[in-house]
Amino acid sequence: MLKDRIRKCADIAGSGEALSQETGIPRSTLETYLAGRAEPKASRLNLIVKATGVSGHWLVTGEGEMLASQTGARVAGTAHPGEFATIPLYNVEACAGDGSYVEHEEIATQLSFRRDWIHQEIHANPANLHLIYVRGDSMEPDLQDGEIVMVDTSFADRVPRDGIYVVQIDHQVAVKRLQRLPGDQVKVMSSNRAYEPFTAHLGDGELKVIGKVIWHAGPMG
Repeated sequence: MLKDRIRKCADIAGSGEALSQETGIPRSTLETYLAGRAEPKASRLNLIVKATGVSGHWLVTGEGEMLASQTGARVAGTAHPGEFATIPLYNVEACAGDGSYVEHEEIATQLSFRRDWIHQEIHANPANLHLIYVRGDSMEPDLQDGEIVMVDTSFADRVPRDGIYVVQIDHQVAVKRLQRLPGDQVKVMSSNRAYEPFTAHLGDGELKVIGKVIWHAGPMG
């Protein structure tokens, strides 16, 4: 879990107090991260990466080597050219519930992922990827409140196969499971059976597909 990886970062720094001083994150706030009671934003994850020298990819995903020096790069911005792809984390929350109103998108921060992992493990083009937070409980147990999901926008406005997608309906952004039906219709479903499924049409403005969810991190806490 992320809280356990943050605790390892505190060990690298020497203590929770030392990590707080190195990152500028208030000690009380850091304690909520270590206890799993709060979700650190990506900008603060980057502060932890820079302060401790751990791999940002490892901190976010739990995969790969813990120390960035073991991957050939010390901190973000010092990797060998082309080794890492920078994926934007947008200041948008795709609600797994009733949806979140979005007027515009702003990049909150950017996270680095190994290009070989992107190509070999999730089979995607980094140029088509972005990250957003999930809020709500309608996609539980598949997606938890507070998770970061990676969205492949090459699937925008199309549903070639069933899966979990980020969609926009009447300016509401949500993450839902889509099942393709005949006649450009899709069945929009939640993993949580407390939410009723419904059908929508593609291509007439009723439902806009933003992209397909191809990866998700654990709960951000």
